[in-house]
Amino acid sequence: MNQQQMHKLLDVPERTLRDWKAGNRDKLYKLLETLDYETAQQLLNMHNDNDLKRLLENETYYSSLRSFEKDLYAVLVSGRDSKVWLELSRDTALSKEARARAAYLYSFLTNKMTQLYFKSKVNVVY
Repeated sequence: MNQQQMHKLLDVPERTLRDWKAGNRDKLYKLLETLDYETAQQLLNMHNDNDLKRLLENETYYSSLRSFEKDLYAVLVSGRDSKVWLELSRDTALSKEARARAAYLYSFLTNKMTQLYFKSKVNVVY
């Protein structure tokens, strides 16, 4: 990653980045230099719950099932803590369907059951 990309990604003035490069934070600068810009962007966005909420409320944000599947796969293999899904299953700001999806993902990833605190019209197919 170059200095302009670091500036854009971290919102750090370029002068500060030059000071890091020449000063006692040269190891940090070298680490940032070795990172790929796209990968660093994904890592920074990893802890943002808004993308998870958008995924759970998929009928609102996705017009194509294929794009939803791609985003879901990226989130599932990203290494996030599975407790995030449990917290989202209890978030009352989400729709009941989204909370049920979060509970399902938590149960799927951890092999632990979770209780939904609402009634749902979910059809279970065996």
